[in-house]
Amino acid sequence: MPIKDIRGLPNELQQFFAAAGNVFIKPFSILGVAESLTDEVATKLIMLTGLSEKKAIQFVKALHFCDFVVERNSEWHFSQNILEFLNKRIDVHSEIVQKAHKTLFEIAIKGDIKSAGKTIPRYLVSGVGRAYHKSPSSPEEGLEYYSQVASKLAGGSQWLLGKLAIEQQSRGILPASAIEPSFIRGMTFYKEQRYEDAEKLFRRVILSKEIRIEVAIACHIVGRQIGRKAGGFTEAEELLRRSVELLVQVNDKHGQAQALHTLGQLLGKDRSRAKEAEELLRRSIELLVQVNDKHGQAQALHTLGQLLGKDRSRAKEAETVLRESYSLDKTKNGQAMILFTLGKLIWDKNPVEGRRLMLESVKINKTINNQWAVNMIEKELISRDKKR
Repeated sequence: MPIKDIRGLPNELQQFFAAAGNVFIKPFSILGVAESLTDEVATKLIMLTGLSEKKAIQFVKALHFCDFVVERNSEWHFSQNILEFLNKRIDVHSEIVQKAHKTLFEIAIKGDIKSAGKTIPRYLVSGVGRAYHKSPSSPEEGLEYYSQVASKLAGGSQWLLGKLAIEQQSRGILPASAIEPSFIRGMTFYKEQRYEDAEKLFRRVILSKEIRIEVAIACHIVGRQIGRKAGGFTEAEELLRRSVELLVQVNDKHGQAQALHTLGQLLGKDRSRAKEAEELLRRSIELLVQVNDKHGQAQALHTLGQLLGKDRSRAKEAETVLRESYSLDKTKNGQAMILFTLGKLIWDKNPVEGRRLMLESVKINKTINNQWAVNMIEKELISRDKKR
């Protein structure tokens, strides 16, 4: 451990150790290895430094009177500035730090989930602890844990997983070339609708030449995002095609179908490439049938119906496709969108039925509080009425 005396410590720690004594600097420092603590786990870590159980318990009790300790029910952690200081000063390769990580990893593996938030910090038994505490001794195994856990977690736990992965990579614990930290953090931002932040991280992932599903997903998401921006068409197409190729190589049919759908949507914006877009969408639908994703089929059929509807000579075919889409989509949002598209399609042939379908879409959108869609459809109806 590099922290041997109070010189260079934050002021609040200097004051604490001036009263407690330098003998407690090492026990205190080892606690910085954990993301959060309980008294029981903190005591176990402190005892690794040679303190008796009695003194370790007394030391933990004393910490609870300090302003730099943040209480969280039965769990607690150090304030951010103290954690940042400890992370900079702790030698991750030292024997005592490795022992601490090993101890925490064993708790993460063997700990009783019923004790989470009571005697064991929640992050340890959520899966986050396995990845975080295995990485210092074996970055390769740690990255495997990060990948495994990322697909199972949601909400706050996934946010924490991504944060810790990025932190370990910045400290050199995980290799700079590893894509897992950026991918996990990027997915968290994407789910939070922080699209620009997500894109920055996904762009790190797509630099990788590895044949991995994470790279394919990153290519798909970035391709979809920039395809909506002016001037982004060419790069978007390249990324989406790369995503499809990677998904073929990893044999992910569902992923292929989704990427093909997005690529078809993109090319459908260019009337000169309508035939190519149609072929991509039909390939997507074929794969979605194979994997029995009815909702995905409904979405791809909706896009295909919109594409076909641009050609007046294929209006009847477009109507058939859209009605099939409606029959498969069980979501109110999806049904409302399809009805709106269908209403616009058949308006010229049958304005009464077209109006009825649009008003039905308005009705559904009101039930799901989608005021934006309601306003858009009502504006469309007013515009069409003026032309009559």
